[in-house]
Amino acid sequence: MALELQRLGWLVDVFSHWQDPAAKHQEKLGPKGRVIRLAAGRREFIPKDDLYHYVPAFVTELKDYVGRDKGRYDIIHSNYWLSGVAGLSLKEYLGIPQVHTFHSLGSVKARETKREGLHLLRRLEAEKQIVQGVCHLVATAPEERASLMRDYGARDERITLIPCGVDTKLFHPGDRHLSKALLGLTGKKVVLYVGRQEENKGLGTLLAALEVLGKDNPCFFQDMQVLIVGGDVQDKNHLEEKLLARGLAGWVTAVRAKPQEELALYYRAAEVCVVPSYYETFGLVAVEAMACGTPVIASRVGGLKFTVVDGVTGYLVPPRDPEALAARLARVLSDPSSALHLGEAAARRVQHLFTWPRVIERLSSLYDKVRESR
Repeated sequence: MALELQRLGWLVDVFSHWQDPAAKHQEKLGPKGRVIRLAAGRREFIPKDDLYHYVPAFVTELKDYVGRDKGRYDIIHSNYWLSGVAGLSLKEYLGIPQVHTFHSLGSVKARETKREGLHLLRRLEAEKQIVQGVCHLVATAPEERASLMRDYGARDERITLIPCGVDTKLFHPGDRHLSKALLGLTGKKVVLYVGRQEENKGLGTLLAALEVLGKDNPCFFQDMQVLIVGGDVQDKNHLEEKLLARGLAGWVTAVRAKPQEELALYYRAAEVCVVPSYYETFGLVAVEAMACGTPVIASRVGGLKFTVVDGVTGYLVPPRDPEALAARLARVLSDPSSALHLGEAAARRVQHLFTWPRVIERLSSLYDKVRESR
């Protein structure tokens, strides 16, 4: 986003927590951009759920930094609720408008996972303050817009729908056979899952669906390889124990998280990408896979209902339904011609809606509109 905004003439400073002590305090990001890292008292990795307690220190350091040149900035764009809280303080300090993108909402998370607790209550209250305090909200999918209005009382005229973008120079269709060969998967039908190994990402549903598929269609396992990409060494070891216990170790491989340059190769090698999340505000993994010409089977939840067109670019199935997921997997894997058409339609949809130039032109226009209205 920062790089594409610079192409349209914007100067962009990205402020972030200084989580890697070896990283520089400040470095260039494109010809007209910078990344500026602030310690907020701790120049080290802090788990996401603990970051809230460091927001006041982050804001103090942020104000000190920008106070030396108050006239530099025209607009604040905060992303995620923690940055939204910091942005509210900066908005008042600098007297400039704030645009905010949540990317995920506490109300939806609470509803879909049935979770509760002090951290979630704190988040819900903060999100209400952000909705009330910012000048404009960006929703990445229609479902998110509806949730903002229903759960937080946001006004429709203060919400603009702008999806997330994908780098189609990196994520694009390619030779599936060559991609498989490069990954040592020649002759295999590849099913891909990309994401964290958290309950709400639905990995358990996928594993249960594979068990169903193995019982109903044991022949599928003869030439099928399922790749679970994401997580660190500890996650990989933990998943391998699960696979062994379920009798899936020979057909499912745990792969550590990959950089985007390598990830594109995995997408291109797959017959299908599965996104079985319990909730998903937008569904970037689905869009990256579609950009590579790979059909997607996803849960019928949140933004996935917007990114994936059922029966056109892939299939939507009920969340937490292994039988429905297994049935769609069997259909895609047994009909290569249909899967090819789904993948081609998926790539076209990405080109039409989700490329960064298209997204950023809309975002830049919103910035101009917000500035003029002030």
